[in-house]
Amino acid sequence: MVKMKLDQSTPLMGYREDFFNVSLSELSGGEICSLAIVSPEDEQMLEATFDAIFDVSLPQPGKISNFEGGYIFWTAPHQWFLVHSEMDDCFYDRKLQGQFNDKMAITLQSDGWARMKIEGPNCRKVLEKFIMLDLDDSVFPVGCAARTLAGHLNIFILRHGGSNDVYEIWCARSFASSLMETLKTAARNIG
Repeated sequence: MVKMKLDQSTPLMGYREDFFNVSLSELSGGEICSLAIVSPEDEQMLEATFDAIFDVSLPQPGKISNFEGGYIFWTAPHQWFLVHSEMDDCFYDRKLQGQFNDKMAITLQSDGWARMKIEGPNCRKVLEKFIMLDLDDSVFPVGCAARTLAGHLNIFILRHGGSNDVYEIWCARSFASSLMETLKTAARNIG
């Protein structure tokens, strides 16, 4: 019998590269869960439960709420993605499910997404090359999240850090290489 050891890998194998006033890096670690309210009549009770657990409110459309150790953003009516950056537990969804008394559908999504951070003074110029979304501070300030297209890829773009020059981009894990190549090409063209 041959014993095999499985090593954990990230979608982009820890990719990081610097360009002209722009840095691209893969974000990894933590746990991602999708949350969906099963019955809309339970929404107020579930919002209160969420606030009691995380000390923040469930965010409204297009918004992000930061909590100690992570953040949550709106994805669709009655649906959110929760990222607990400090958690490393493949049963995190089950633990959350118990706290919501099975009135919220919670699914672990950690292995399904690739996340990239783009930062630096030229990051908006890079993003404007392939994202059809107005990223001006007056329209998309820190604290916003949106689902949009990046070239041919369906992505989420987030601004939840303290700096204006930091964005986070998510895509399905199966498209991680395409996203990375698109970002690299745009970053090279800026320089």
